[in-house]
Order: sequence, then C-alpha cells, then structure tokens
Amino acid sequence: MRLVIILFALMSQTFGGSLVEEISDNPCGVNSVKASCAFDCPSDFCPQDDSGEIAVCDAPQNCPPGCTCKYGYIRASPNDRSCIEPQDCSKYQK
Repeated sequence: MRLVIILFALMSQTFGGSLVEEISDNPCGVNSVKASCAFDCPSDFCPQDDSGEIAVCDAPQNCPPGCTCKYGYIRASPNDRSCIEPQDCSKYQK
C-alpha cells in the first residue's frame, strides 16, 4: 500500500507540474497564442454594428511579434482583448 501511495505522489508531482508549466508559459492569455506577426484587422473583433462590412487587411511590412487569438476565436472588442468564440459576441456588445 505504501508503494502505491509513493507512486501516486510521484505521478501527481510529475504530471501536475508539467500542466502548470504549460499554462503559465502562455503570456498571451486564454484562447490566444504567441505569433511572429501579430496585428489587428477589423475582422479580428466582434462586429460593432450590423453593417456586415468586410475590410481588406494586409499585414504591415514590419509586422511585430505578439499575441493573437487561436483559430476560431476573435477579440471581444478593441478595449476588451479577450479571445472569444464569435457566437459569444452578443455578450460583449453594448
């Protein structure tokens, strides 16, 4: 029984520690990742109105590294940079 407890403790320490490292290694936040080129286009945010306009957006020549939303997520607004699923935009609109 003592061996089982020791093995469980070792496994918890090993796997639990690596999970904490993975989470804390992401300085970008929930649902976002580091990118070698991070810039914001209007389509990267929840729509602010019902116009349905689509703006063409090209990366700048000297695009800086930074954080961007994971695929399938967009920013809630220019002021709230949380990465959310598009269907949740209504929760963040005024």
